[in-house]
Amino acid sequence: MLDVIEIQQKASQGRTEPYLCRLSDNKRYYVKGPQAGAKGLINEAVCAYLGSALQLNVPAHCCAHLPQGLLRFDEGASRVLGLAIA
Repeated sequence: MLDVIEIQQKASQGRTEPYLCRLSDNKRYYVKGPQAGAKGLINEAVCAYLGSALQLNVPAHCCAHLPQGLLRFDEGASRVLGLAIA
């Protein structure tokens, strides 16, 4: 599991409002939060890992940890990615 180290920008498309983030491997990924729903996130992860195992052409993927402290600097990301900062 990689850590999110920078929240860059909100995607211009997508019902679940993903955010483009830089992770600890220094690559950029779209990160989804609770809007995708627990079942939806699990389905996406299973399909991505299964696709890779079957050697299908799937985008780079991983599970990521979003430190709550990063959300203090981006109100929109805090709302979308689902962690409330008190």
